[in-house]
Amino acid sequence: MSAAKRSEQATETERRQVVILDTIGELGKVYGIADLVFVGGSLVPKGGHNILEPAAHGKPVFVGPHMFNFKEVYALLSGRGVCFTVKNQSELGRQMNALLKDAEARGHVREEALKVIGENKGASGKSAQAAKQLLQME
Repeated sequence: MSAAKRSEQATETERRQVVILDTIGELGKVYGIADLVFVGGSLVPKGGHNILEPAAHGKPVFVGPHMFNFKEVYALLSGRGVCFTVKNQSELGRQMNALLKDAEARGHVREEALKVIGENKGASGKSAQAAKQLLQME
């Protein structure tokens, strides 16, 4: 596959099969057109990034084993078959290739991802309401 870092692409129209976003503020623009998403920072003990964003676009999400800073979201999406954990870049390549070849499985992941997001919409408002009620009890 042809790949390029976003910061190094010569022109906006240059077509690549894989684009590595190493720039700020562009993730939201490209999740919608991606087939698969790898969320970085998670193959090393640094901690991953937000995996809700690609899931909200119905995308299969791949991460490394170091998602300690997003434990709850990681558990939710992994448990529903939306988030796939890999140990290294070789495993990432193998699992991504397998999913790219299986349109039916990608469709199932898309449906499940959108279901999970729909079921959890308004969570911030619900948490704020619960906190307000607790504070009023004191």
